[in-house]
Amino acid sequence: MRNVCCVVFLALMVGVAGPAAIAQDHAPDSATSERLERLQRQQAELLARLEELQKEIVALRDEQNRARASAQGSGALVATGAAKLKLDGLLQQWFTTASGGGVNSGFSMRRAEIKLSGEIRPDVHWFVMVDPAKTLSLTTTSVGGTAVATGVRQSSQILQDAVISYAITSGLSVDIGQQKVPLSMMALRSSAQLPTVERPLMNTLPGDRGRMGDIRDIGIRIRAKAAKAEGTLAILNDSGSSMNSSNDDNRLDTMYRLVNEGLANTHLGVAGTLLNSSTGRNKTPFKRLGFELAWTPSNHIVEAEYGLALDAPGGSAIRSRGGYICYVHRCSPSLDLVARFDQWIPDTAVSDNIERDYTLGANWYLKQHGAKLQLSLVRKVVGANAPSFLGTSRTLIMTNAQIAY
Repeated sequence: MRNVCCVVFLALMVGVAGPAAIAQDHAPDSATSERLERLQRQQAELLARLEELQKEIVALRDEQNRARASAQGSGALVATGAAKLKLDGLLQQWFTTASGGGVNSGFSMRRAEIKLSGEIRPDVHWFVMVDPAKTLSLTTTSVGGTAVATGVRQSSQILQDAVISYAITSGLSVDIGQQKVPLSMMALRSSAQLPTVERPLMNTLPGDRGRMGDIRDIGIRIRAKAAKAEGTLAILNDSGSSMNSSNDDNRLDTMYRLVNEGLANTHLGVAGTLLNSSTGRNKTPFKRLGFELAWTPSNHIVEAEYGLALDAPGGSAIRSRGGYICYVHRCSPSLDLVARFDQWIPDTAVSDNIERDYTLGANWYLKQHGAKLQLSLVRKVVGANAPSFLGTSRTLIMTNAQIAY
């Protein structure tokens, strides 16, 4: 009986004390819990940061690929022994109907560009571009009141670009050779990607009468890129007059371009000449200062440029200025509607010395810029005292059938 009582007593004690002891053994330690929660929070933060870094890496790679595609054209590299080679091209056929101004209607082969580019190694590239559609022209001089041909105008040769490019770092590169001068946002844009059939008026003027960009020379260009900014410094033989030829004295010309895209959907830029820039074999003054603005929200594009120029083609200084504003509405992936206003004053010291252009246009994309049709209706209003190179007032209907590969 005594043994039974002892067993019952021990069982009761275990029944009471056992759960309490177990509960005590499993009671949460507050310090450990806090540390666990802290580590879990840190883990979540690190995972979120890792995801952000991954997105940044993808964005930078995309930007690098776009930059290479812009510099070398689209398409894939093909191995050719010691290097990789790529072929790109652009074919544009124009038809123009003119009313007034002494301009003839008709067809023209505007561009037939062939571009070869390659990669010697990941940080060394090159490209050469020729345009067989260019018309060879001659330089002339007056002898006894008669124009006499003195040679071939080198800028009319078919060779356009010939560049060797070195990537020093992911954001710093050096381009050596014949290339476009770093002036004007629209002038630097590929001919295949223009929103209208022809570039703005400021890009088509004579080289020594206010032209802003879309002209080439030989030299070195240094480009520095950050996430939202880009800077270019170019040291050239001349400011566009020594294309396909050598420098005729010891003076070199310097140009710059600075671009910032830090604001959402906004491009801001400034470009111009530095030091004593010049043009032509007489080294007459050549000064340029240009401002760029682009705003690209959703299906709308607004672009504008304004330029100031100083030239002395006849020995006396001539100041000119002007610009354009262009609006593009993307109605669908296959259709854009375009409107642009251009104005240029060839000599600010002369009254009624001006040209104003009013352009309406449309772009039909059969395969983006690779195959498209363009239409531009242009009304040119030219002042009574405007120089002869502007012509007279006229109306143009311009079409462009384009293949880019």
